[in-house]
Amino acid sequence: MLVSVIIPVYNRESYIGETLLTIKNQTFRPLELIIVDNCSNDSTLDICRDFAVKESCNGFSVKVVQEKRSGASACRNTGARAATGEWLSFFDSDDLMSADFIADAMKSVSVETQLVAGATNMEISGKFRRRVFRYSNKVEEQILTGELSTQSFIIRADFFGLTGGWNENLPRWNDWELGVRILLMRPVVAWLRDKSYHVVRAHSDSITGNSFSASFDALMKACRAVEQDLQHSAAVSRAAAKALAYRVYMLAGIFSRERTPHSAVQAKEYADSLAFHGVDGANAHALCSTWRQGSMDCGTCVVSMVGLPV
Repeated sequence: MLVSVIIPVYNRESYIGETLLTIKNQTFRPLELIIVDNCSNDSTLDICRDFAVKESCNGFSVKVVQEKRSGASACRNTGARAATGEWLSFFDSDDLMSADFIADAMKSVSVETQLVAGATNMEISGKFRRRVFRYSNKVEEQILTGELSTQSFIIRADFFGLTGGWNENLPRWNDWELGVRILLMRPVVAWLRDKSYHVVRAHSDSITGNSFSASFDALMKACRAVEQDLQHSAAVSRAAAKALAYRVYMLAGIFSRERTPHSAVQAKEYADSLAFHGVDGANAHALCSTWRQGSMDCGTCVVSMVGLPV
């Protein structure tokens, strides 16, 4: 089975070389690496082209393509169209892939498997923590925890085509929204339960490291996209709709914590508009308060409030 790894990149000259080496060092073969440059104006494109020339070999092919449309989602879709693999893995240009990730994933697949996913690790200011991951096919879990993030899954190429691809209108939380659409299709998932993978780096120059308040419009746009996904799906449950309201209340608490009261009020008003899904007002207030106080244990806090088993 050929696996295609797709990496969008824009002005990552300080990170991309190390990232590419972690793809080369995968224990799995055959492997196809597709790097999609988004009109970088530093030395990123030269680094990628040089890597392709020097490192391409039997069982490991490297292709560099360019995408003029702005945004990582457009680049990922371009990479998916250029891919020839039966399976697709999406990765970011400043993160580090665990050497055994693809090999472990491919060992777990069957004829029916459409998606393989596992937990990832976050690095913030040199400190590591395992991201919330509950190994669940439930849409409400994805809404609350975002466990299907860009780096966490490998997807069968023909199934990815049925999802509609990455939403190119979403600059933030596009992996969260795609994860919702994927699970609404009720795929056959193989979960990698024994370990967590990768180093997902949050820094001042990354989307992951940016403040929530600075991305208010983009985050609200993602939430409304998920609301539309739920409205258009026959598979949606009351729990999923309820989970979205809680997720927005959580954002309201974060905006308040970041001292942007206007954003907090707007987010709360939007969450209130979703209250017909059965959100408990006392729980919602507690959720906002939790995030105002700076709690990072969002996964357990939120899923317990929605009534899912912890």
